[in-house]
Amino acid sequence: MDRRSALLLALICLVVATVGGQSPAAAPAKAPAAAAVSTPPAASPSTATPPTKPTTPAPAAAPISTPPAAAPVSSPPASAPVSTPPVSAPVSSHRLRRP
Repeated sequence: MDRRSALLLALICLVVATVGGQSPAAAPAKAPAAAAVSTPPAASPSTATPPTKPTTPAPAAAPISTPPAAAPVSSPPASAPVSTPPVSAPVSSHRLRRP
């Protein structure tokens, strides 16, 4: 199977899948029933106790002075690449001239 046939087959499958998802058969036949009326719970829920705050240790003291930042090491400048002259392509003579 060549590339063009595979592309055509994929396009056809995509179109069929898209159109099939929009078919009327996929739509519901009737509207959904109305939601049932809810009844109140038999017993009222008990009151929950408020959560207790967890004990956390005190934060550590910040250092008085920060250590000196290391100076970035600079790399030597990059040398410019030496460009070669373009190679001339041979003239193709495969075209036939009409008289």
